[in-house]
This record gives sequence, structure tokens and C-alpha cells, in this order.
Amino acid sequence: MAEKTEPAADRSSTSLLFKANERVLCFHGPLLYEAKVVKAELWDGTDPEAPEPGPHYFVHYKGWKQTWDEWVD
Repeated sequence: MAEKTEPAADRSSTSLLFKANERVLCFHGPLLYEAKVVKAELWDGTDPEAPEPGPHYFVHYKGWKQTWDEWVD
């Protein structure tokens, strides 16, 4: 699972650190890749398909096909 990099902050924060169209660095496995935030959402944990509450980001990896786009937290 990929994880975004973020400023020194509590990951359980209830606010969004990044917004749509912002460029970020994301882990995909052990490597970092440049990515663009496509969607930014604050999940409340009530959806059984999205059990982890908190900020989540749908990212597109620069230079990759859209089939690699994914949600990261």
C-alpha cells in the first residue's frame, strides 16, 4: 500500500493536509514517487469499505497510467 509523505504532524489528524491538484511525494512499496492529489477526503470510519477514519487522498503517479491511481492515507 502506498503512503503519502507529510509534514511532521499527527497522522490521526481530523483535517486535510493536502488539497486537490497539489503535488506530493508518495511511497509505493519502498520507493518514493511524485504524485498529484486528485481527490482529498476526510473519512469518518462508518463505511465498511473504508474502515480507517481520517484524511485520505486519491493520487495519480506522474508518468504512470491511470490504472495505478490509488487511495493513500
